[in-house]
Amino acid sequence: MSDRHGENDEALVGLEPLEPRLRGYLHARGAVDVPPEFAAQALEGVRSDGPRPWFFARRWTAVAGIAALLVLAAITFAPGSRPNVPVDESLRPSDAAQASPTATELDDEFPDSVLGMPVLSVGDANALLVEGRIYGRAVAVKGYWIHAMLHSCPRPGRFQNPLEERCIRQDFSSIGYRGFTCTESSDGSGLLCHSNVAPVGARTLEPLMLIETGAKEALWRNFNEDSYPDGIPSVLIVHVGDPRAWQCPSELRDECRRQFVVDRVAWTAGAGSSLTMPDTEVRPELSIAELEIIIGEASLISAQPMLASDAPAVDPRFQASGDDILWIARSLRDTLVNDPTRALDVWLVDDETASARSIGLEQPADYQPGEFRAQAAERVGPIDHHLIPFFRVELPDGTPVQDLFVSSYSSSRGDSVSEQHAGLPALLEPGTYVVRAWRTAYVNRFVSEHPDECVTEFDIAALEVVRLEAAFPVTGACSWREPTFEDSLF
Repeated sequence: MSDRHGENDEALVGLEPLEPRLRGYLHARGAVDVPPEFAAQALEGVRSDGPRPWFFARRWTAVAGIAALLVLAAITFAPGSRPNVPVDESLRPSDAAQASPTATELDDEFPDSVLGMPVLSVGDANALLVEGRIYGRAVAVKGYWIHAMLHSCPRPGRFQNPLEERCIRQDFSSIGYRGFTCTESSDGSGLLCHSNVAPVGARTLEPLMLIETGAKEALWRNFNEDSYPDGIPSVLIVHVGDPRAWQCPSELRDECRRQFVVDRVAWTAGAGSSLTMPDTEVRPELSIAELEIIIGEASLISAQPMLASDAPAVDPRFQASGDDILWIARSLRDTLVNDPTRALDVWLVDDETASARSIGLEQPADYQPGEFRAQAAERVGPIDHHLIPFFRVELPDGTPVQDLFVSSYSSSRGDSVSEQHAGLPALLEPGTYVVRAWRTAYVNRFVSEHPDECVTEFDIAALEVVRLEAAFPVTGACSWREPTFEDSLF
């Protein structure tokens, strides 16, 4: 087993209960004082050098959440007060103008092109979405990255695909404005803060900055309220029609397909950005320069190393498992002069062998995968064994397809059963598959011996959803059965 991805897995012990606790607090009480110990624990978690399970929190999501948390923690809200978060429909034009006292018009400082792509306005990008011309393709768009304020945000009691994220969002606006305003309370006890809406006439996006976004560090380097109070002038390369939409619930799938996903921060605060080695917990052998040779220097726009088992969380069409280090990269394929959009290729590069394969971001019309989810029910004994259920989907001949993990959501029943809810699903071509379940400590999840293992076979058809449950006794091997609890807490 390779250990290049890190040696300090024991650091996970203190992190596992933190993320649900912190998220639950912020979502239920996002507009009140934040206890100092929450902020301290959160910062300690972000600074930890040890690897963390992807199903607790991605580092980028955690850093974004902590940044918003620290904005709130630095503000002393008056007792019992809540930030006023106005709704667009409820604002008259005069109110909107007042809510954004210092609006900055889009000026001539933005570049006309980046990486061979014409730079569009936010309005143009939205028009291409309406016309259906941007699905599976990329555009470069200019605007202001707005400093937003975190507010109360209830989450569904189930695993969420990154495209469903609503609690950590940023506005990208054609007109710069202050994302929030703070005034001193009348009794002098602190500051009262409220969110602002975009000014009248502004066109906006809510782009998703995900783990694989290239050069995203450039925005954080310029995340300075004093220097850019009305948002950071930026050019983003974004796409719509991300394949992770297939991992969203069927009723939300169309909405997920329409999400703008940021491939690259191409220009910010007056300067272009270059790809550098991402801040990552794995330790790859290949460099960015070597990847540019493999893929093509002129077209590479993002590159992120990760464990093979995490690759399907970035592009579910790549089936990979185990702890080998892989790179997921995106590149621009064509440079049609009269078309503002560009086709994208997604690459999977083996860090050890430098072998590479690619697939177009745009999915063909006949791509109709089935969806497999695995959950677990554990009989709770007198001693907490700190073991976690793990799953692996294989072909009938034993070829690994994908590793699956339970999510951070769990519930319990009165009969001393812990219900571990499903995490990321596997998208599978129609056919017959084998699934294994076992239980071990997180640091041992990639060992070849699988304690308490049980195995079963299942068939899946196009667009079919198959969900199975592994039942674990207090000790001993598990058994597979039909689900005994729903996939959502509520």
